[in-house]
Amino acid sequence: MYSAWLPTAPIRNHLDVPFSPSVYNRGAVLTARDVRGAVRYLNTGRLRFSPDVIEFHRSRMSERRRVEEPPVRSDWQLVERDVLRIPSDHYRKWPLDA
Repeated sequence: MYSAWLPTAPIRNHLDVPFSPSVYNRGAVLTARDVRGAVRYLNTGRLRFSPDVIEFHRSRMSERRRVEEPPVRSDWQLVERDVLRIPSDHYRKWPLDA
């Protein structure tokens, strides 16, 4: 079922994930966690989301930027902090403080 759909999904902008080793992945999507621990889009790449959905994710990530200490200068800093929380054991519970 998925074998016919999956290889062409990134070409049709239906699939993209950060850090994927797949040759079909564009790698334009960037995610991080909001202040509640939910995964949000920092960059939706070329995925087809409505402006309302994109604004919702921007709003939630803006909230995190306001409270983040020390302050972040880039989206990549948010991603780096999230990724490093696991090996450095900087979370209260799984999934990451949710």
